[in-house]
Amino acid sequence: MFHEMQLDDFCNELNQDRYLFDQSYISYTRKSLDNSVNNYGYKLIDFLKTNNLYILNGRTPGDNIGKPTCRNASTVDYFICSPGLFDSVTELCVDDFCCMYSDVHCPVYVTFNFNCYTPLINSENNDTRNVRSWENDKKIYLSRILIRINSILY
Repeated sequence: MFHEMQLDDFCNELNQDRYLFDQSYISYTRKSLDNSVNNYGYKLIDFLKTNNLYILNGRTPGDNIGKPTCRNASTVDYFICSPGLFDSVTELCVDDFCCMYSDVHCPVYVTFNFNCYTPLINSENNDTRNVRSWENDKKIYLSRILIRINSILY
C-alpha cells in the first residue's frame, strides 16, 4: 500500500516521464504486432517499471507498429532506454529477416543523435585538443564503402 507521500512522488515521476515523451519522437503508447506475453515478459515489464525504463520497440520512428523481431511472429529483441535519453533517439529499425545474420532473428538497430564535446589531454605537456567531427568527404567515402559491401552481401 502506498503512503500518501510515496503516491505524490510516483505521480510526479509519471508526469516528468510524460513530459520527456512529449519532448521527443518517442510515443507514450507502445504498439506491438506480437500480442502474446509469457512469464519472462511479465518479469521484464516488472523490472522496467521498477527501474523506470521503457521499451523503445513499437514507439519509435522507424518501428511505430512494433514489428516482430523473431521468426516474423514474436518480439524477443528489445531496445530498452531511460527517459533521459528519449530526446537523443532518432530511429529504431527492425529489418527483414536474413539468414546471413541469424537463424531466426531479424537485424535490429537503434540510432541516437548526441552532441558531445570531449577534450583530449596529452599527459606529457597538458596539451588539450578537441575531438573534431568527421570531415564530410570522409563520411561520404565511408558510406560508399558500406553501400558496396551491402551490395556484395545481397
